[in-house]
Amino acid sequence: WPDDPAIGVVEALQAGHPAADIALVLDPARHGASGKISNLVNMDGRAAHDVLILSDSDIAVAPDYLARVLAALDTPGVGAVTCFYRGRGDTGIWSWIAAAGLDWQFLPGAVFGVELGIAHPCMGSTIALRRETLEAIGGFARFADVLADDHAIGAAVEALGLRVAVPPMLVTHGSTERSFGEVWRHELRWARTVRGVVPPVTYTASIVGYPLPIALAAIAFVPIPGLIATGIALAARLAVAFVVGRVAGARPLPLMLLPLRDVLGFAIFIASFFARSVDWRGATFK
Repeated sequence: WPDDPAIGVVEALQAGHPAADIALVLDPARHGASGKISNLVNMDGRAAHDVLILSDSDIAVAPDYLARVLAALDTPGVGAVTCFYRGRGDTGIWSWIAAAGLDWQFLPGAVFGVELGIAHPCMGSTIALRRETLEAIGGFARFADVLADDHAIGAAVEALGLRVAVPPMLVTHGSTERSFGEVWRHELRWARTVRGVVPPVTYTASIVGYPLPIALAAIAFVPIPGLIATGIALAARLAVAFVVGRVAGARPLPLMLLPLRDVLGFAIFIASFFARSVDWRGATFK
């Protein structure tokens, strides 16, 4: 704890806003396998207001973030709010590669799924909900032994007959991977977690999000059709990446590296069918 940089941030906020009710909670109590949920349970007793907003520690937001999230939460029938996110590499080439995976693979697929009504995301980038909603779903402690706690919270909210809203805004995920191994372990955990919370048919069908690697593989069996398919797939993927870059306002990698990024994403997708354990901040979950 003494060297946790978050402490200094909170203390600076307290000093700069003495009239605000800002609490720093240091509590080692564990309430299940998830350290994240344990932190939320420990902080919950100090939360003094009706609206609770959770955000992962690697998320950066714009100055109008709270206003837009609260406006979405005030919409009739909405029980929680979550946010799509773009990537930003903070520690060099491997973090840029990780960020590109978010921009070029995760984000288009997530938007596509929501627009078609086949995906109902609730993501750690943002979970905003009211106190009465949290109590109705059983509080944070209910999710203490769940790996995909964000998804489980969203599912519990929807089970109440309420909707998880996704407003038209992006927050930023700061990627910090420094090696291929870190990228592989992090993204494999994401992929294996998603595989565990969506229907098997839906997850398997998400292979359509990797047209370029499939077309490249086809060249070995049907060279001419494979080359034609590769050209079409590459054009489509470049168009998607270009549009995402315009919407997000930045591009984590040069577009010429998109084929390599797609091949890596496809390899992780295949590996997720065989993974029986995942790494989460140094802890192994089976």
